[in-house]
Parts: sequence; C-alpha cells; structure tokens
Amino acid sequence: MKILKTERLTLRTLALDDAEFYLNLTNEASWIQHIGDKGIRTLDAAKEAITDGYIGKQQSNGFSLYLVERSSDQLAMDICGLVKREGLDGTDIGYAFSPAFGGLGYAFEAATGVMVYAKNAGPATIAGDHLTR
Repeated sequence: MKILKTERLTLRTLALDDAEFYLNLTNEASWIQHIGDKGIRTLDAAKEAITDGYIGKQQSNGFSLYLVERSSDQLAMDICGLVKREGLDGTDIGYAFSPAFGGLGYAFEAATGVMVYAKNAGPATIAGDHLTR
C-alpha cells in the first residue's frame, strides 16, 4: 500500500515479495553496525520478520517503517518510517539507508516526507517534536 510520495521517492508498506530485499538490507555491514544483527539469514526468516514486524505494526499501530522506492524505476532502496519505541512519549522516525544510496539526499527526502505524513495523517506526536493534528 502506497503511503506517500515525494519528488523522487515512493514510500509503501513492506510486503512478503520484499523478502529478498529485506534479507540483503539486514545483512549489510552498515545495518549490523548501526542497528544490530537480527539473525535473518534466509528468505523464510525475512518473510517472518516482515509479517511479524512491519505488517503487524502497520495493522496494530496504523504505521510502521516503509519501503523506500525510487519513483523513476521502482528500485527498492531502503526503509524509513514511524516506530513506537519504549521510553519515548511519542512516535519516532526510523530509517536504514545502505551506503550505496548515501550522499544523494534520499534519507533527508524520505524523512521529511514521513514528518509531513505524520503531521497530516499519521500519529499525532513525534518524539522530540510536537507535531499535532
């Protein structure tokens, strides 16, 4: 399901068809260094993580992390979206961008789009900021 569109990007919910992309992303050195090793080593494990994490969070919270696609060719690049974290009063922005797409402004563009989405259609409060509908 498409969530939002920016000038160059489309953010949508993750689906089981994204398992290969997610498997590769979670095993990148930068993911493991900054986010941690999730132990996802097979397509089945990636599908389970998508189902339990992203699809489940979208259904229960009405938001989740989203797949970031380049609009020009629908290339799945990274993830960015909204997460509920223990210890925070509001909703947080999370993202994982691989080094292959670094320095091109995609992370900023996706995060800015998520902030606008959160303010207009998503959760009422972003942690550390006071965006209210």
